Amino acid sequence: MTTKTLAEISHLCGAELRGDPGSVVEGPAALVEAGPRQISFLAQSRYRDEFLATRAAAVLVPRGFESPREDLALLFCKDPSAS
Repeated sequence: MTTKTLAEISHLCGAELRGDPGSVVEGPAALVEAGPRQISFLAQSRYRDEFLATRAAAVLVPRGFESPREDLALLFCKDPSAS
């Protein structure tokens, strides 16, 4: 994946972004492996602990997801796995 801004990714996925649209990510990674220049996704609630601990720059989450993390950009979409 080439670098993309969160605004570009949001547009590509049809997601609603909560976070800095100018932030740049360099590629995807699993929640537990993601670093501050990567994006990940949360599709199932059983991975909530990994979500709470992730260092990712942003996470794709289902619409209506409530996050206690204010420090993490979120992209709300219909299907985080497909996005």
